[in-house]
Amino acid sequence: MDLRVKKTLMAIKQAYIEEKKRNDTVKDIKVTDICRRAMINKTTFYKHYCDIMDLEDKIETETVAEILDKCEHKFKIFDDTELFVSEVNEVFMKNKETISLIFDSRMNVFLKKLEILLIDFYIEQNRCQEEILLIKFCIGGAINVLAKEFNDTSKNNVIKFITDLGKMYDNKI
Repeated sequence: MDLRVKKTLMAIKQAYIEEKKRNDTVKDIKVTDICRRAMINKTTFYKHYCDIMDLEDKIETETVAEILDKCEHKFKIFDDTELFVSEVNEVFMKNKETISLIFDSRMNVFLKKLEILLIDFYIEQNRCQEEILLIKFCIGGAINVLAKEFNDTSKNNVIKFITDLGKMYDNKI
């Protein structure tokens, strides 16, 4: 990617984050505000994004990918599930402020994007249909449990459940 484009996209992202800090909802953020903060014109904005919602979606996906990239063992979900879940939880807790800012109270959106990224990674590796279904089931189930049950008092039970799910997958393949 051209350096000028990278700088422009970074300026747009930073402008969006500043506007998110200033406004209650994304509905209150206007393209003109983003452009003014990023010091670009509307044509440049629309060259990269359809609208504010498209910008929000791409920034959310990028944020999840960046956070997941901080996990050293991010793709050991089936090899060492307990290590994976513990590390992901630790990294997410360290990035709680960023997650809260970007996703507001929409943790379901954050977790869905995480699920999609993980499934895409595992499915890319030439899998048969049965493996694909098991991957979707295990990752989707684990994310669903995290979304509904994860808090400090249930942390160990959730990690044990997800670890058992990973072992079940490992025994099937």
